[in-house]
Amino acid sequence: MKSCFNDARQRAIGISTAWEQIGRRGVDLQIAYARLTSTFGRVQQLAQEGRSALARERTRTLPSAAHHYWLDEGARAFAQDMAIAKRITFLAAQATEFDTQQSVGVRLGIVRARHPQQLREALDGLKRVQQARTINGGRPQELTLGLSLRDQILGLRFNKETGAEYTTEEANLRLRERLRAPEAAIFDSDGRYVGQGVRFTLTPRTETSGRCAERLWSVAASVVGEGLSTSQPRGRVFLFKQNTAQSQWCRGLGGGAPAQVGRPQMRGFLYGLATDAVSTEREASSSFAGAELQPWFNQSRTELLKSPQPPQGSTDELAGRGLYGDYLLVFPYAGMLDDAGTFNLEGLEDVILRVDYLSVNNVQISL
Repeated sequence: MKSCFNDARQRAIGISTAWEQIGRRGVDLQIAYARLTSTFGRVQQLAQEGRSALARERTRTLPSAAHHYWLDEGARAFAQDMAIAKRITFLAAQATEFDTQQSVGVRLGIVRARHPQQLREALDGLKRVQQARTINGGRPQELTLGLSLRDQILGLRFNKETGAEYTTEEANLRLRERLRAPEAAIFDSDGRYVGQGVRFTLTPRTETSGRCAERLWSVAASVVGEGLSTSQPRGRVFLFKQNTAQSQWCRGLGGGAPAQVGRPQMRGFLYGLATDAVSTEREASSSFAGAELQPWFNQSRTELLKSPQPPQGSTDELAGRGLYGDYLLVFPYAGMLDDAGTFNLEGLEDVILRVDYLSVNNVQISL
C-alpha cells in the first residue's frame, strides 16, 4: 500500500507539472497572438503609407528633394564596404603567406565571404600564424652582409677571361670608367637626367648559404676614395631596387621552385581596381623603388659593419622586400656631380655596402 501511495504521489507531481506547462504555453500563445496582431497592423500601416506615397508621387509636378524611397542606401553602403574589406583582407592574407612562406588556407573563405564575421574568422587565422613568429618552424634573425661594389658585386678585381688579378689602381680605374660610360647615364620616367649609375644583381652568396626567407631591412654605405670632397664628410647616393624581388625557399617549401618571387601592388592597383591590369602588371615587374643613402666618405669596412644596429645615414625605405634581385646604385647629378657639387668622381675607389636583412636558418641535420 505504501508503494502504491508513493507512485500515486509521483504521478500527481507529474500531472501538476504538465498542468503548469499547459498554463505557460497558453501565456506564450497569447503573447504570440498579440505579436501577430501588432505585426499585421504594422503591415497594414506600411501598405497604406505605400499607397499614399504612390498616389503622392503620381500627382507630383516637381521632383522631390527628399531621398529616394525605394533605394536602400544602407544595403548599398554595406556592399561597397564589404567589397573593400574583402580586398584588404585578401591582401593581408597574401602578405602573411609571403612572409611565412606557407599557405594559411583562408583565401577561398575570403573570396566567398558574405558577412563581416567570415572576414573576422579569416583574420583570426592570420593572427594565429603571425603570433607564432616563425617560418617553417624557425624564428627570423637579423644578419648583416658586407659587400664591395668593385670587387664582390661587379667583379672588377679580376679578368673574367683569364682569371688574372688586376692591381688596385687598375680595378679603381675600371670602376670609374664603368660609371663615366654613356650607358651608365640614368634618366627618370620623364626623360630627365638623374645621374650616373651602376646596375647589378644580388644573388645568394656564400655568406647567405644555409638561410632562407631573406627580407631586406636596411642599407648603409661608405664611399671610399682619395680627395672625394674637400668640404663634406659624406655624400648622397640613390639605391633603387626592382619591384620584382626574390628570396630562397625554406626547406620543404616552394614545390621545387628555385626562388620565392614577390612584388608589391603598384599605384592604382592596391584594391584590384586598375583600369589596365596588363600595363599595371608590366609596371610592377619592370619599375624600381628608390631610397636615399647618405654614406660617409672613407669609413672603413670594419667601422661600417661593427655596429649591431644600422649606422647613421642608412635607409629602411626598401624594407620588407626580397633580398635578391636587380639593383641600381646612382650617384645623383644634383648636388654631387653638377658644378655646384663637391664630389670628385675621379677619386672614387670603391663603395662598401652594408645590407641588414632578416632570414631563417635553413640547415637541418639528423644525428
